[in-house]
Amino acid sequence: MPVSSSSANKFTILYGSQTGQAKAIAEEIHEFSEQHGLYSNLFCLSLTEKKFTLEKESLVVFVVSTTGEGDPPDTMCKFMRRLKKKTLPGTHLQNLHYALLALGDTNYTNFCNNGKVLDKRLLELGAQKFYSTGYADDAVGLELTVEPWIEGLWGALQNHLGLLLPESESQQDSKSTAADTSCNENRVINGDNKSSESSLDCDGKTTVQETSHTKDIAISGVSNSFNMAYTKTLQKESQDSSSKTTIVEINDPKDQVVHGENNSSHETNGKVTADTNNGVNHITDPYNGVKSNNSKLSNSDGLSSPRLADQLKQSTAPLSSSALSIPQLPPSYLELSYHPELKLDCTSLPLHNGSSFPSAVSDVSMATVVSAEKLTSENSIKTALDLELDVTGCNMSYEPGDSFGIVCPNPSAEVEELIGKLGVTEKADTPFSIQLISSTTKKGASLPDFIPQCSTIRHTLLTSLEIRTVPSKALLRVLSEHTTEPQEKRRLQELCSKQGASDYSRLIREPGLSLLDLLNAFPSCQPPFERLLELLPRLKARPYSVSSSPLENPTRLHFVFNIVEFPAVEEIREQRQGICTGWLSDITKSLWRNKDISNKELPERFAKMALQEVPQIPVFQRKRLNFKLPNSPETPIVMIGPGTGLAPFIGFLQHRDLMQKAGGKVTHLSEAWLFFGCRHRERDYLYQDKLEYYLSTGVLSRLFLSFSRDTTDGFQGYPPPKYVQNNLRRHAVDVAKQVFEKGAVVYVCGDARNMAKDVYDTFLEIVQEYKGLGIAEARQEMMKLRDQKQYLEDIWT
Repeated sequence: MPVSSSSANKFTILYGSQTGQAKAIAEEIHEFSEQHGLYSNLFCLSLTEKKFTLEKESLVVFVVSTTGEGDPPDTMCKFMRRLKKKTLPGTHLQNLHYALLALGDTNYTNFCNNGKVLDKRLLELGAQKFYSTGYADDAVGLELTVEPWIEGLWGALQNHLGLLLPESESQQDSKSTAADTSCNENRVINGDNKSSESSLDCDGKTTVQETSHTKDIAISGVSNSFNMAYTKTLQKESQDSSSKTTIVEINDPKDQVVHGENNSSHETNGKVTADTNNGVNHITDPYNGVKSNNSKLSNSDGLSSPRLADQLKQSTAPLSSSALSIPQLPPSYLELSYHPELKLDCTSLPLHNGSSFPSAVSDVSMATVVSAEKLTSENSIKTALDLELDVTGCNMSYEPGDSFGIVCPNPSAEVEELIGKLGVTEKADTPFSIQLISSTTKKGASLPDFIPQCSTIRHTLLTSLEIRTVPSKALLRVLSEHTTEPQEKRRLQELCSKQGASDYSRLIREPGLSLLDLLNAFPSCQPPFERLLELLPRLKARPYSVSSSPLENPTRLHFVFNIVEFPAVEEIREQRQGICTGWLSDITKSLWRNKDISNKELPERFAKMALQEVPQIPVFQRKRLNFKLPNSPETPIVMIGPGTGLAPFIGFLQHRDLMQKAGGKVTHLSEAWLFFGCRHRERDYLYQDKLEYYLSTGVLSRLFLSFSRDTTDGFQGYPPPKYVQNNLRRHAVDVAKQVFEKGAVVYVCGDARNMAKDVYDTFLEIVQEYKGLGIAEARQEMMKLRDQKQYLEDIWT
């Protein structure tokens, strides 16, 4: 029976989510609260004063993410404004007890800042914490913190509410082999609160009994083939006597435990490293956030390890013979009705069903590609493109430093392959409608608002679902349920289990494998398309920095990007490009103009372009951040942007140049310093002509260059600066004077994972030396610069 609501077992879950991760975690807590004798209400923080009033709540669990420059999600801004009112007394929330789970990414220096600010403010207003705050790091995997935090939350809630299990059950729980696993590992058979207590007698016959409590399922196996078809076993009255699978009862209502043996002789050798010299090549798409590695792994000694495909697919000791605590199977809640009699023109369907994107401040509109220029040489490792867009009629206005979103499709070839793997080729273009399953046990089940009510499988996979996302453990659990080959099934269970957490991180998360990669690795897996609708996230729009000034033309904008390349992984995937960068490259290839082309060739090329169909791309304006030029043109600026991180600074410099020329009057401009770096001067020096022009006119005061792969002579005893941080160190005193004596604003743009951290650490050293401070005091100084908007970052992972 469902748990009834009462003041003795009731709590509220409030979430603030930007991309959906905090929402999904909050929904998970809500989903499984009843199984712990608790009743929960679930609300987005955007509904403050509509669905809940915080001062009237007594017990709350917060799940909040951090976005932008350490800011709250858009859905949480109104709530935080109310909470930060200075007129609120220190007893305003004295009746509130709370727990807080903060999501963030340590690649960004303001890690979990929104959660920290909320935590501090709640305590200032008299609220009391009943459970320790959790800080989940997306850089290493949210699940590493989220799973144990949720696991401990149930006991903390029960303890706070005074809910104690009967002594007999407590004693049974303490004896359970799975008593230390998380709440989401409870299995409900057939969607109700009863379970089947099953066992195999010595003749191989199955007996099934219903019990009044939700029970766990433990499966042990001794055969080499390892029969894991236990779901079917539970629903049958008998089983073939040749099976050697045994099902026993576990009394802890929290876990599903799977025991197994696998006699494979394959062994894991060493651990994954990020050293490209040892055979691993991790690549990050700055706009797609997807990592890749090559087909071989290496151990710490540099010795060749088994291929990634082998390590992914093969179960090895001790995991192969371990009991597994696997997540509960997420309940189904969507079903499709196909309408072969309908003729549907998918090109007329609104993108993402007209649903707005996070950070969007305008509707999606079609922009026309005016030009495309290749900025790197033919022999460059990366290909960088500058695209010019005509945004007339797009309801977009921008300032230098702003960013905008591009709504891109998934690669059609990848979608075709996925359709084949799912076995839905024959109905891929048949219109369907989506309904909720009337008997679903999922709490708060709702239709995805970003998928048209009438669509097709092909159109949905092309335009709506993030098929490149790293599969969650919940999705792996579903994949295992729809895998027919026993060893493949077992291996997928291992990868989503608590015991297989390191394998999941090392073999799936770190190399950035996708759903299609897993279906290639486990060919007997064929999940229903409906389950993918439930478990794959929405296809994200990709943000790009504007690299131009509206003073040139307010209806035109430029942006620059690298075409991201992912190497093939043997037996798992072919070589591929970033989702958005690959698409932009494909649709603009006929317009490419090489940076080395002579001026006399241009008229002929543009005449040919005029005869071709001009590509259009869906765009929207994003929320404006603080990454903009100072209000006063006399404030000095220090810009740090290697590679395509140079983009917003080209916009800054063009803006300064046009301001200086405005009306034929020369405007006094402040000093402007730029630290730029790339691999090779002759191959990758983006916008070289423009930078030299701005330097010659005084728009750019000083230009500090570093080329990491060129061999150049040192200067005054110093080695040549390979990276922007080396140049910062070389000019540390001058940089410090600009910042602390002249009030310069520092801008950092580029890769968060490496460059931004190195630059920040270099600034810490500069502050320590210039001001004679210890490391803790230097960090406080850097925090002050951030708070005063004097150290600004536009960085990505």
